[in-house]
Amino acid sequence: MKIKKLEIRNALGLKELTLEPGKTTMITGGSEQGKSSILGAIEKTIFNTCSRSKFIRAGENEAMLYMEFDNGVEITRKVRDGKSDTVKVVRDGVPITSPETYLKSLVNGYAFNPVSFIRLCDKDQTDLLLGLIPLAISKDMLAKWLGELPPVNMSEHGLKVLKEAEKYYYSKRTESSRELKTTQTQLDALALQLPVNYNPADWENVSLKETYERITRTEDTKRGIEENQAIINGANDDKTEINEKFTERIERLEADLNADCEKLKRECETERADIKLEISEFKQKIADREATLQSIDKLTETKIAGVGETHTTAKESVERAKAERIQDLENKIIQADTFLRTAINLPDVEALKLEAENIEKMKGFVETYRNVETVKAKLKSLETDTEYFESKIATCRSKPAELLAAMTMPVTGLGINDEAQITVDELPIRNLSTSRQIQLALEIARETSGDLKLICIDQFEALDNDRQAEFLKATDGDDFIYFITQVTNGALKIETGEKSVDKEMTA
Repeated sequence: MKIKKLEIRNALGLKELTLEPGKTTMITGGSEQGKSSILGAIEKTIFNTCSRSKFIRAGENEAMLYMEFDNGVEITRKVRDGKSDTVKVVRDGVPITSPETYLKSLVNGYAFNPVSFIRLCDKDQTDLLLGLIPLAISKDMLAKWLGELPPVNMSEHGLKVLKEAEKYYYSKRTESSRELKTTQTQLDALALQLPVNYNPADWENVSLKETYERITRTEDTKRGIEENQAIINGANDDKTEINEKFTERIERLEADLNADCEKLKRECETERADIKLEISEFKQKIADREATLQSIDKLTETKIAGVGETHTTAKESVERAKAERIQDLENKIIQADTFLRTAINLPDVEALKLEAENIEKMKGFVETYRNVETVKAKLKSLETDTEYFESKIATCRSKPAELLAAMTMPVTGLGINDEAQITVDELPIRNLSTSRQIQLALEIARETSGDLKLICIDQFEALDNDRQAEFLKATDGDDFIYFITQVTNGALKIETGEKSVDKEMTA
């Protein structure tokens, strides 16, 4: 479907204009000469929209737009000041119901400007191209591919969903890789603390207490050897000392006995002398005194006998003590000799101490070894996680190409690379040649045009001369008609390829 005829009256900057567009309708002229008014009138006719606040020409109260298509469809739209607008759409004279809905169905992306596409940033170009690929991904599909559902916005375009999922897993992999590196460094540092070929099983159950008990027993035995050897070595001296000590005590006791006896005798003689004196003085009492004397003699003998018994008992006690001490010494000598004969082949205490120190040192590595094993397990888990995330990234990167390969692309050469960038002829858009960018822009315009084979291009002067030539060359051979505006000098001029229209009235 193409525009066969266009009539504009009192619209925007135009008073009256009638033209029959050709393949390419070139609209040129200086600023405010009505170039954009023609494109605005086309937009108003089909979509009933206008970017300007006042559509009716200044000084008029009604604007009329008429458009005739080559399939017999005619549109008549009136825009009235202070009154409701009207639109009439007929095909071969028969009115079409719901005219506004019908008109909007004619052009999918009206006002898409191929020139503006070339000037868009990468993101906007990508978004527009994605809009041409109706690719949606469901939660079930994504969960099936990835084995889980990552936190992504499922309402986005399918390729964006996959890119968002890829970024999510890339972030997780980066985090896992960072932790993996840190853990490997930790493991290396711990491993350096362990002896070569360290096996905790060799030391874990070794009793350090038993080793120290062996050391204590050995040291006690050595001290016992020294002590018992000293007993044997000093036995003769000890016996001599005991004999001398107890002999002296016996002699002292005997001397004390003699002294006591002599003392008693002296006391007796003294008393006898006194008595004799008294006898001489008291002859009358001689008989009594003699009796007393006799009793004294007997008492003295008794006392002497008692003192002798006492000293004998004491002597016997000393002799028994001596014999006991001698026997005790003999027993000690026997015990010492027995101990010395049994305490042979003792281990080297210094060697035992070194062994204990080594056991204590080796047991101290058990906890470090366990930490190493724990870190190894963590490292293995992180490696598994990293591989897991890498597999998800690979899936996210491979799926777009896989999905696009199964689709019919709306634009020749459209695809996606490993970095999830939209490509044309396997190149990012910004890397395309000028002619290919123009060709791409036209392909997009054609794809979005709808049933009405119409492409409107504003500000054609934005392209340099070479690009303009490339653009016009790219329009040859298709079944579209083009309305192109370009700022030049002078009055409004319209060239349809067959005739020029340069007498239209402007504001």
